[in-house]
Amino acid sequence: MVVETDLRRDMLDWLDAAFEVTNDLTVASIQVAERIVKEGYADAFVREFGPEVLDFWWRHRNAAQRSAAATSGNRRVDPQAVKQSLLEQIEKVGDKWARIGDCDQRMCRQLQRWYHRQGEGNLRKAFMFAKLADGLRGTKIVRDVFSDDQARMFLAEFRME
Repeated sequence: MVVETDLRRDMLDWLDAAFEVTNDLTVASIQVAERIVKEGYADAFVREFGPEVLDFWWRHRNAAQRSAAATSGNRRVDPQAVKQSLLEQIEKVGDKWARIGDCDQRMCRQLQRWYHRQGEGNLRKAFMFAKLADGLRGTKIVRDVFSDDQARMFLAEFRME
């Protein structure tokens, strides 16, 4: 979901205007990027869109690495075998992808720790949403009842038993 912020809306308007003149999205994008820097919006741009861009790059790189892992070595992955065999499924271990069947003890422990942290993070967010839901009545929405600090406090209150 893309949230329309004032900065995003302004930049898209600038991009529309530049594109109308150049009729070239690459040129228009470069012009808008230069305007962002020139007009002092670079810090705001990085803060607002940096995480989104980094997330995209990270996922793109990992998808490529995962694809390479699926076709590396003497054997190729048969998609049907992956559906049927847990051992042929691919997991990210550190900075590499590996088939579960090719993992040693160290790799399995690393995956155990990673999934444990993921699970703990998911439980923490579930706890936060439960606390938020408990505080809402009728058609109220979260921002009408809670501040950002209160929501963060719910995350901090969570403890694994």
